[in-house]
Amino acid sequence: MVQQLSLFSVIDDGSYDLCISTLSALSGLPPIIFSNFSMVSMPNQSYDIERVNSKNQLIEQCRIKACCPVPLDRLLANDVPKDYKAMKKLQEDDISGFDMPYFQNLLAKAQDPDAMLTDDSDESQVSWTLSISDIPSAGNNRKVSMQTITESTVASIGGTSTSILSFLTQLGYVQDFQHLTAGVKYNMSHGVVLELSKVWKIHDGKTTQITKGGYLVKAYVNVQKGTDIKRINRGVQSLCALQKELNGYIDLEVPDRKAMDSRIDNLDTL
Repeated sequence: MVQQLSLFSVIDDGSYDLCISTLSALSGLPPIIFSNFSMVSMPNQSYDIERVNSKNQLIEQCRIKACCPVPLDRLLANDVPKDYKAMKKLQEDDISGFDMPYFQNLLAKAQDPDAMLTDDSDESQVSWTLSISDIPSAGNNRKVSMQTITESTVASIGGTSTSILSFLTQLGYVQDFQHLTAGVKYNMSHGVVLELSKVWKIHDGKTTQITKGGYLVKAYVNVQKGTDIKRINRGVQSLCALQKELNGYIDLEVPDRKAMDSRIDNLDTL
């Protein structure tokens, strides 16, 4: 469980090169390119799930996100260099290297620990991260968004059916939606991570870019304990310092907390 402090912004496609050069100079580091596939699931409503606990308190049902890294080869044509410039090739709804059967196989693939030990290929070593997020803390005077995120890594699954899909089904969850994220990130000073990313929603085997025309910018700090006030205050100060430094170019702001609400009564635009 971590307490994530964050600020968000957006830039347009035309500002990407200048943004990369600015952030590289500011951090003193090159960008790290990444791509992830996520499946968001919700509690199976066919089950009679208790909505109150033993103390008669209402329990909110939340979505759960299963996320795994995917090779850039699955998103880009073979002749495209796999560096930060590759993001400029990913500005449309259609992704040149998108292969839906590959992603379906990821969900149905057996998480067999023995196969992972004997097979050296990247395809056999997929590990999933499961996460559940609380709605960010309320308050009009907050300088940053504060959200509790509970995470767990699934390296292998026992039993006769060992795919991540069957695992979530046994937990009582069904698929809600899927999306792809690709972008670059920087490890800034004082534990701040800054990401520029594009997001595609996957529906009926096709991709639709949610961030078309621009990039989502996210700056965040993870604090391991929500009771560690000293580190939380330090994280807030670090984010505010970055916000001030980038002011006028990238306007980092506290997002609407409802847009980060994973409860099932909220919309599916996580």
